[in-house]
Amino acid sequence: MDLATYLSFDGQCEQAFRFYAEVLGGQILMLARYSEAPAGEPVHEGMANRIMHARLKVGDRLLMGGDAPPGRVHRPQGFCVLIAADSAGEAERMFNALADGGTITMPFGETFWAHRFGMAIDRFGTPWMVNFEKAMAAQVAGSKPFVISRTFAAPRHEVWKAFTDPDRLRQWWGPKGATVTASKMDLRPGGSVDLVALTERLRLAGDRSSARLNPFGPVSLYGYPLALGVLLLSLDGWLAWRGGRP
Repeated sequence: MDLATYLSFDGQCEQAFRFYAEVLGGQILMLARYSEAPAGEPVHEGMANRIMHARLKVGDRLLMGGDAPPGRVHRPQGFCVLIAADSAGEAERMFNALADGGTITMPFGETFWAHRFGMAIDRFGTPWMVNFEKAMAAQVAGSKPFVISRTFAAPRHEVWKAFTDPDRLRQWWGPKGATVTASKMDLRPGGSVDLVALTERLRLAGDRSSARLNPFGPVSLYGYPLALGVLLLSLDGWLAWRGGRP
């Protein structure tokens, strides 16, 4: 399944789609005229040279449209075509081009979610949003990353045991002031860690605590003195904080 935006015009479809191809860097795959309809299909007077169906490819997405038959032309409303730009410069270029000769409905600039964002209705009546968003990784629904790091100047075999010997791991791994009472760790890239850490007042538990080694594995443990990389933990459903011991 896929979704595509379909635009309607009143005789300007070809001009609009050639303009969009230039601004968006897309490729026109089809400009079919009403005169090319199969024999026997009715064509309204004055519609023969208008566009029955247009198809524009931008990246891996399609923008489609056509000139509406008489009596079926309506002003676009209740939607916008959204452009997710790859850079602030690209966003500004496209916004200025689309807004030229049209109407700016929200000035182009920075917002709390985007480095650059703006809204405009172009000269053909199509409403647009141009967005170059900020990184929102920390706000992914259901998870929030945090970082635990350790740096050592110790014999490599001792450091190796600290990461692989369950008894030693329980002695020191976890948030400051906490003791790990149960743990399981896979040091391979993409491995996972499951742990229960206790403090005097709180129990920290992750129902399915997962971690990505970013990016270190056994090969990074060679060297002396040794500085270990950071281990990023993403706790599914965030973390359940409960008082008392298990």
